[in-house]
Amino acid sequence: MIEDLPEIEYISCGVDHMLAISRYDPSNNKFTGKTFAWGKNHKGQLGIGNVYSQYSPVPINNTKERFKKVACGASFSLGLSHTNRIYFWGNFKYYCHHSV
Repeated sequence: MIEDLPEIEYISCGVDHMLAISRYDPSNNKFTGKTFAWGKNHKGQLGIGNVYSQYSPVPINNTKERFKKVACGASFSLGLSHTNRIYFWGNFKYYCHHSV
Protein backbone atom coordinates (compact mmCIF):
# COMPACT_ATOMS: atom_id res chain seq x y z
CA MET A 1 0.00 0.00 0.00
CA ILE A 2 1.22 3.50 -0.82
CA GLU A 3 1.21 5.70 2.27
CA ASP A 4 1.46 8.99 0.36
CA LEU A 5 -0.15 8.54 -3.03
CA PRO A 6 1.34 11.01 -5.51
CA GLU A 7 -0.77 13.50 -7.45
CA ILE A 8 -2.95 11.65 -9.97
CA GLU A 9 -3.02 12.81 -13.58
CA TYR A 10 -5.28 10.19 -15.19
CA ILE A 11 -7.82 7.67 -13.87
CA SER A 12 -9.96 4.93 -15.41
CA CYS A 13 -12.82 3.07 -13.72
CA GLY A 14 -14.01 -0.42 -14.56
CA VAL A 15 -16.93 -2.32 -13.11
CA ASP A 16 -15.08 -3.38 -9.94
CA HIS A 17 -11.57 -1.97 -10.30
CA MET A 18 -9.71 1.26 -11.06
CA LEU A 19 -6.37 2.32 -12.51
CA ALA A 20 -4.66 5.66 -11.99
CA ILE A 21 -1.50 7.20 -13.42
CA SER A 22 0.48 9.60 -11.25
CA ARG A 23 1.61 12.94 -12.62
CA TYR A 24 4.99 12.84 -14.31
CA ASP A 25 7.65 14.88 -12.51
CA PRO A 26 11.17 14.51 -13.94
CA SER A 27 12.73 15.89 -10.73
CA ASN A 28 11.24 13.05 -8.64
CA ASN A 29 11.19 9.54 -10.07
CA LYS A 30 10.08 7.66 -6.94
CA PHE A 31 6.46 7.18 -8.09
CA THR A 32 6.27 9.68 -10.92
CA GLY A 33 4.34 8.44 -13.93
CA LYS A 34 3.59 5.10 -12.23
CA THR A 35 0.30 3.25 -12.61
CA PHE A 36 -1.64 2.24 -9.52
CA ALA A 37 -4.54 -0.22 -9.28
CA TRP A 38 -7.18 -1.20 -6.74
CA GLY A 39 -10.46 -3.09 -6.51
CA LYS A 40 -11.49 -6.66 -7.31
CA ASN A 41 -8.81 -8.76 -8.95
CA HIS A 42 -10.36 -12.20 -9.51
CA LYS A 43 -9.15 -12.30 -13.15
CA GLY A 44 -5.82 -10.52 -12.66
CA GLN A 45 -7.21 -7.23 -13.97
CA LEU A 46 -5.09 -5.19 -11.55
CA GLY A 47 -1.81 -6.34 -13.09
CA ILE A 48 -0.13 -6.85 -9.73
CA GLY A 49 1.02 -10.45 -10.23
CA ASN A 50 -1.71 -12.23 -8.25
CA VAL A 51 -5.52 -12.50 -8.07
CA TYR A 52 -6.05 -10.99 -4.62
CA SER A 53 -8.29 -7.95 -4.43
CA GLN A 54 -6.75 -4.69 -3.19
CA TYR A 55 -8.81 -2.01 -1.50
CA SER A 56 -6.22 0.73 -1.56
CA PRO A 57 -3.96 1.79 -4.47
CA VAL A 58 -0.93 -0.41 -5.15
CA PRO A 59 1.61 0.03 -7.97
CA ILE A 60 1.16 -2.41 -10.85
CA ASN A 61 4.14 -4.58 -11.70
CA ASN A 62 3.31 -6.20 -15.02
CA THR A 63 5.88 -4.09 -16.85
CA LYS A 64 8.69 -1.66 -16.19
CA GLU A 65 7.25 0.69 -18.80
CA ARG A 66 5.32 3.77 -17.82
CA PHE A 67 1.83 4.23 -19.22
CA LYS A 68 0.42 7.41 -20.71
CA LYS A 69 -3.16 6.06 -20.86
CA VAL A 70 -5.00 3.15 -19.25
CA ALA A 71 -8.51 1.75 -19.66
CA CYS A 72 -10.58 -0.63 -17.54
CA GLY A 73 -13.17 -3.10 -18.74
CA ALA A 74 -15.37 -5.46 -16.74
CA SER A 75 -12.49 -7.75 -15.71
CA PHE A 76 -9.57 -6.65 -17.86
CA SER A 77 -7.29 -3.66 -18.29
CA LEU A 78 -5.39 -2.03 -21.15
CA GLY A 79 -2.39 0.23 -21.06
CA LEU A 80 -0.72 2.39 -23.71
CA SER A 81 2.94 2.92 -22.85
CA HIS A 82 5.06 5.97 -23.60
CA THR A 83 6.80 3.81 -26.23
CA ASN A 84 3.37 3.24 -27.88
CA ARG A 85 3.10 -0.42 -26.91
CA ILE A 86 -0.30 -1.77 -25.93
CA TYR A 87 -0.58 -4.05 -22.90
CA PHE A 88 -3.62 -6.16 -21.99
CA TRP A 89 -4.12 -8.05 -18.72
CA GLY A 90 -6.96 -9.76 -16.92
CA ASN A 91 -9.83 -11.76 -18.43
CA PHE A 92 -9.07 -12.99 -21.96
CA LYS A 93 -12.57 -14.43 -22.46
CA TYR A 94 -13.46 -11.88 -25.12
CA TYR A 95 -10.01 -11.61 -26.68
CA CYS A 96 -10.21 -11.12 -30.43
CA HIS A 97 -7.25 -12.38 -32.45
CA HIS A 98 -6.12 -10.11 -35.31
CA SER A 99 -6.96 -12.80 -37.88
CA VAL A 100 -10.65 -12.90 -36.86
